[in-house]
Amino acid sequence: MLPAALIFSLVLISPVQTGNRGHSMLGGRPASKPEPVTKPGPKPEAVPSAEELAAALADYNGMKEKTPRTVAGHLKLAEWCESHGLKDEAHLHYSEVVRLDPKRESAWRKLGYRKVGRRWISESQIAASEEQTKADRLWAPRLRKIHRDIHGTNGTRKRDAARAEFEAIRDEWAIPSLYREFGGSQADQILLIGALERIDKPLATRSLAMLAVYGRTLEVRRRATELLRGRNSGDFLELLVSLLVDTLHYEVKYVAGPGSPGVLFVEGERYNVARYYAPPPTPGMMPMPGDIITYDQFGMPVITRSMGPIGNAITRPGHQYEGYTVVEEAQFSASQMMQEAQKGAAFAESQLEGDVSQIKALNDSRRHFNELVISVASYATGRMFGPEARDWRKAVHAEKQYEKKPSPDKPTVTEMVNLAYQPQFAQIGFMRIPLIDHWTGETTLGACPRIWPCLGSVSELPLGFGRFGLRPSLGAHCPPQLSPAARLRR
Repeated sequence: MLPAALIFSLVLISPVQTGNRGHSMLGGRPASKPEPVTKPGPKPEAVPSAEELAAALADYNGMKEKTPRTVAGHLKLAEWCESHGLKDEAHLHYSEVVRLDPKRESAWRKLGYRKVGRRWISESQIAASEEQTKADRLWAPRLRKIHRDIHGTNGTRKRDAARAEFEAIRDEWAIPSLYREFGGSQADQILLIGALERIDKPLATRSLAMLAVYGRTLEVRRRATELLRGRNSGDFLELLVSLLVDTLHYEVKYVAGPGSPGVLFVEGERYNVARYYAPPPTPGMMPMPGDIITYDQFGMPVITRSMGPIGNAITRPGHQYEGYTVVEEAQFSASQMMQEAQKGAAFAESQLEGDVSQIKALNDSRRHFNELVISVASYATGRMFGPEARDWRKAVHAEKQYEKKPSPDKPTVTEMVNLAYQPQFAQIGFMRIPLIDHWTGETTLGACPRIWPCLGSVSELPLGFGRFGLRPSLGAHCPPQLSPAARLRR
């Protein structure tokens, strides 16, 4: 059924309406027979002649040398080639555009790709994927039954029939289901290698390459590698080279002491990382008015500084003091500050060495894996391009005539490492000042000395401590005649 809008448009352009309208309506001479309406099709592309193609190709060779190897340059040259009938050259430069800028959707569409989810795939790939899905529905249950009968206890006849059915498989579309069903134990992988040996297709060859590297045992990897030697290296060499991983390149500047940060510089594929391990320096000691200066057993100065009152505390009933004021004090010891600074530097150095040891362990595992892949590739192809991953990549790129991509300027991300130990350069203590003497009823300001050091905990926290976020502890350091009553119960 034609849409209403289309019928209405046909009525508007019909000769019945535009021809001898009066005769047709009054029953006179009939209107002329309407001519069939044909929808204009796409304009056929002009096929350039051989002379025009030769001239365009000559112009293209001259323009190619002058075109910058950028996204804009390749895109402009691809559009020019497309307009002059150079389809292969246009396809080449559109391919360079999507390689340099994978988000360029117009270039993907020019190449005949369609976006499915987050991936761009061609129509042939879509058709192959649909065909593979149909094959999986057919082969998955069939291979599951064969697998069960081969390892089952239903008798020798059923086992032999399952093995015969398994050995008769030659369908390339069965390879993914074969790999999923028989890719587990060593016995299954050996059966899988036998099936792949009977299917001489590129996908079977690539599956053998994966078993040669990731096989469960040495015997599985040996058999897969032996079979690769008789296959076309073009079907598996690029896959093996893509498995190679680069070791991490790094530089280390170790911690030289307090205030001298260590640096771990790691070169990454997309960006570099600089990690700083910065222990704090030993702080200076500057006396202030009101400070009390003494000396320790090493002859180093010790500064005691009052930080002011931080709250009041109330004793329990039955004690001699009804309450007192708590004054916070800080003590700075030159000897202790130097020890803390050295301790902080030692912890920072230990963290740096721990991170370096992890990088070394990762590089060792990558070298071991690369040696395995290179040994498989070298034995299967009969060629040896070098001991490093970059040697094999360079050789494959030269064979495939890949253009070497210039290395971009990589940014460096700076990280300040949270140190496991933060030096404590000051001791915090508290001075108790009683407010009322229980026996005489008089105030006793200044009757209680300072408390150093503050150890333990208290059951009755002074008012205002929660506001400052402190958790002090008050020892019993009052004069002898007052200490039984002034001591806070722990």
